[in-house]
Amino acid sequence: GEVKMKKYELIEEGNLFRIRALKDFSDVRKGDLGGLVEGAHNLSHIGDCWIYNNAEVSGNARVYDNAKIRDNAKIFENAGVYNNAKIFENAEVFGYAKVYGHAKVFGYARVYENASVFGRARVFEKAKVFGYAKVFGDASVSENAEVFGFAQVGENAIIFGNAQVYENAVIVGNAKVYENAKVYGYAQVYKNVKVTKTVITFGNAFKYFITITDDHIRISCQQYLKAEWKNFSDREILEMDGKEALEFWRVFKPMVEKMNLFN
Repeated sequence: GEVKMKKYELIEEGNLFRIRALKDFSDVRKGDLGGLVEGAHNLSHIGDCWIYNNAEVSGNARVYDNAKIRDNAKIFENAGVYNNAKIFENAEVFGYAKVYGHAKVFGYARVYENASVFGRARVFEKAKVFGYAKVFGDASVSENAEVFGFAQVGENAIIFGNAQVYENAVIVGNAKVYENAKVYGYAQVYKNVKVTKTVITFGNAFKYFITITDDHIRISCQQYLKAEWKNFSDREILEMDGKEALEFWRVFKPMVEKMNLFN
């Protein structure tokens, strides 16, 4: 639809423009100065979106809907920030990244390349989300953690410390991944699992995807504590997935024992 009235005007400042509100909306009053843009394409005249303080939106980046960019945040290249997303402090969103929903990116966090952060997810401190990674739900990525590749982090998962989550890893539930953890390949970290070191996964070596974390082993969709797996009877394994499961287990269990992975 046609914009009835522009909500801001541009005032030249260096090689950018400072925005000045032409009407009252949200917490902005007519006459308020906002942050910096390269041109009117960077900030929509529709909705309550606004750039505050010394935040800067440039390149082909777009801020629209009710998104708020504050403090010294920078949005540039082809990034999009929309819905009710908030980017503040010294965070940067660039490349083809998208931040939307009720997501928040702050601290010194960086979201870039083709990454998406949405839902109520939070990315902060010195965390980085890049590649084609997705962080969503109520997940949080903080400290020096990095999520990249095609990794997905969702629900209530918490990634922090120096953790790295990448390739096709999926981390959901109330999982905690921290310290020097590395979660990669087709690793699947669900429920209340904690990971503080490199997960062990066997790629396509077996019929099932396998993820070995600090205390649990997940095989396909069956996840139990290491001690529980160690004590399963043949009948219990058969009940999980029939004869194939038992054949697999007869090869896999001694290997896990030999690699000392039940401890």
